[in-house]
Amino acid sequence: MTAAPQPIELVTFDLYDTLIEIVPSRWDRLGFALEKLGEPVHLHALRDADVVAEDFYTERNTIKPIRDLGHDDQEAFR
Repeated sequence: MTAAPQPIELVTFDLYDTLIEIVPSRWDRLGFALEKLGEPVHLHALRDADVVAEDFYTERNTIKPIRDLGHDDQEAFR
């Protein structure tokens, strides 16, 4: 049995890699870019910083989504 083609009704983004895991990881890709620039790379430090940042953004977005902040508040957040 083959399903008939249907129009796409919804597109979502997997901001925190909850639906898929990208290989190589975000910190590996950042590490590759830093290596190309001749910068020292500490993958464990990149990974740990990424985890802290994800936790921070998740908690911050729970209070009030960053996208809902005014321009000045968004700039201050960055």
